[in-house]
Amino acid sequence: MNINNEASNTRAMQLHTLNKLVSEKKNANEMVEISLESNINMSESFMLNCKGELDKAISIFEESREIIYSDVDEQMIIKISFIEPVSITKFGIQALEIQNETEKYEIKDQPELDVAELSKPRLAKLYVNSPLADFGEIEDLTPSFTKVFTNQELQEFSIFTLPGSKFHRLKHLTIFIEENQDCKEKTYFNKIKLLGYIIPS
Repeated sequence: MNINNEASNTRAMQLHTLNKLVSEKKNANEMVEISLESNINMSESFMLNCKGELDKAISIFEESREIIYSDVDEQMIIKISFIEPVSITKFGIQALEIQNETEKYEIKDQPELDVAELSKPRLAKLYVNSPLADFGEIEDLTPSFTKVFTNQELQEFSIFTLPGSKFHRLKHLTIFIEENQDCKEKTYFNKIKLLGYIIPS
């Protein structure tokens, strides 16, 4: 049995169902709040100072326990590009406990990584339509949303409502993780959740 193919097929079916629902709602002139992963342009989305696979981190269907972690220092930038304009209504980050449980997780370059150096995110800032911002520029920009996470919120994958006026009809979202919980050398997380509406262009 090819488990990877089955998982891929299941995810494709789930995304097809979501897209069908969105299409039906569009035809009925209704808006439906969904996970926005099916509308993310992965070829134009990328991460700075990060190791791991972004597509797994933003998938609500993917059961992978892989982590994304920072490379050089604690800061991370995740740039997400959307196929169609979106209004993002809710946002969340998941970071599960990994101390003494590394065998349960898929960690890129694990032999070279000291898990004791890792800490969950604390301060995250969201920027709208700033696709070219890097570490040298982003701290001079005004974030559209700032969130200080607690350990419990990260463990439970809590989601938070975003100010609608600032996250309406956008094509690019930049997530800047500026600090981690324990002032460690590196930051990690498991998943990012984005909920909202797809707006036909």
